[in-house]
Amino acid sequence: MPTYQQVFEEIQAAEPAGGRLSEISFDSDFMLWLFWQYSTGQSISDLSPISLTSAELSLEDKLEADYDYSVTKRNRLSVNRDEAIEEILDLIDSRFTVGKDLAEEHGVSFLQITTFYLNSLHHFLWDDEATLRGWQIVDEHVGDFLEGDCNLVLMSDHGSTEIETVFNVNSWLEQEGYLTLDTGISEYLYKAGITTDRLIKLAYLFRIPGLAERLVPDRLLNLIPNENRELQREAKTDAFQMKESG
Repeated sequence: MPTYQQVFEEIQAAEPAGGRLSEISFDSDFMLWLFWQYSTGQSISDLSPISLTSAELSLEDKLEADYDYSVTKRNRLSVNRDEAIEEILDLIDSRFTVGKDLAEEHGVSFLQITTFYLNSLHHFLWDDEATLRGWQIVDEHVGDFLEGDCNLVLMSDHGSTEIETVFNVNSWLEQEGYLTLDTGISEYLYKAGITTDRLIKLAYLFRIPGLAERLVPDRLLNLIPNENRELQREAKTDAFQMKESG
């Protein structure tokens, strides 16, 4: 079975001189689709990157027009709870609705539907009524598959339970002298009351969350701690002083 890179190299070899292959952005979803095409016997020479990209864009337009489809939510449970809940429930429902409709339209032999916002409901709301509503939506759609002529496989990366104790290993290592941190400007920002949580609330207050997200560079966001004095995951390793740590 060839790898993504091997498939990509074979496409490059088949690309005529002066082709536009270099202008195409091969993101993970596109490469997965392309890999599936190749592994099921499609001729690489018959696969046009330009036409495939156009097809993907057409599908995106169709999903937006027919289903008002969105990949991620715009509202935050920590800021505007009610709006976020309704949006999450709509997203869970649309995942299954779109998946079933496309499966019927294209007669697929394999369909994978991934819904991850139940995780958000459990994390923020635990056994709230909204979490129950989320599971009821999933249960209804799963029931449709059970009534159909198909093999159904349910998968989860973990379960859910109430958290009683939290152990932050980095904090313990620092207290015991095994880890040295250099939080730099992040510590000053926290002491000044500048946190991501407060900035997000301000963005929603002035109704500019989308604009703020586009304009503020990631390298700046990585410097701003949250209300728990924590940095974003991408910035945590930068704070480790490996040479000074015991």
